[in-house]
Amino acid sequence: MSSIDEIRDGRIKKLELLKKAGINPYPANSKRELFLQEAVASFDSLEKSGEMKWIAGRVMSLRGQGAIIFTTA
Repeated sequence: MSSIDEIRDGRIKKLELLKKAGINPYPANSKRELFLQEAVASFDSLEKSGEMKWIAGRVMSLRGQGAIIFTTA
């Protein structure tokens, strides 16, 4: 198991890699087309349309179950 310092160092290295690649890790805006609640409410019609959409929401928890992960938003 990693210590908190090792986890922090790893995150800082990833942050620096993003910056070196010219990617702003904390952009002031996003490409969001739908909020997560809207995507859930209209899931059936979105699925049938086959269109790709950008959604935004906050992940509140992650629960690993073997090879899949469940989220709570």
